[in-house]
Amino acid sequence: MPPRKKVPPQKKQSLKQKVAKTADDARKAAAAVAAAAAATAATATAAGEPALAAAAGAVSGVAGLVALFSTIVQKLANDPPRDDFDEVWVSSAALDENALPTEEPQRTIVLFSVQHAILADNFYALVRALERHDGALEAGNDDAADAQADAAQQNADAITASHQALQDLAFPINGAWTAATAVVPPDFGSLTVEDMRQHFLANWGDPPENPAESPSDSLSAVLAALTGAADDLLQPFDVGLPDPILGADEVPGEPAELIGGDYLSSLADAVAELPGLVVEEE
Repeated sequence: MPPRKKVPPQKKQSLKQKVAKTADDARKAAAAVAAAAAATAATATAAGEPALAAAAGAVSGVAGLVALFSTIVQKLANDPPRDDFDEVWVSSAALDENALPTEEPQRTIVLFSVQHAILADNFYALVRALERHDGALEAGNDDAADAQADAAQQNADAITASHQALQDLAFPINGAWTAATAVVPPDFGSLTVEDMRQHFLANWGDPPENPAESPSDSLSAVLAALTGAADDLLQPFDVGLPDPILGADEVPGEPAELIGGDYLSSLADAVAELPGLVVEEE
């Protein structure tokens, strides 16, 4: 009999603890990015800088993807068993670089968004594989449990690669945003929660819980360069928490960087738990 593949419970529990922290930091980051986008759009419009206003719209897309991602990793922290373990899913999300915008800073912003969407799809597939793995174990179906463990490993490997690509883009997007807003700095002092919500809604999609139905121009640019992702990727999980942008009750303070270090650090900590997630036992 070939070795059985197993997800060690203690390893999975450690991963759950790390992704719970990542989810919290992602919610905070999403709100901060949405506020930065809205504050910049207001000053850019007032100053007659349409290119900067368009870049702010693209940044709202980043905020939406980070908010979406928070629900996916929160789902991993709370994953219940599933009984559809006869289905196996390995993420195939990828970047179509030829479909990216050519102008900066939009190109860098959209590239970051696409890479974050790929990471989200990878995590989504990992969540599903782990849920199905647990369901197969509960049903006593060892072959299905093995297949789901194998899918979990492949999705974990995809996460490691896509996370590295995202980390490599953090410095460029922060630098591009700093340069773009240097001449016309965002005005956080006059920004309201409603301003932030309305700017996000205008640059995400309708309805916000399924923006792919009628995506904004900003989101359409991301979707054009994203291939192979799940059809329902942009539909957030209901994790019992308010939307970090639409449910915000205050405007976050001005961030030191567009993509904050706390979020990037906790994300890296979670990804560092993935090696050894699946092991073989005789």
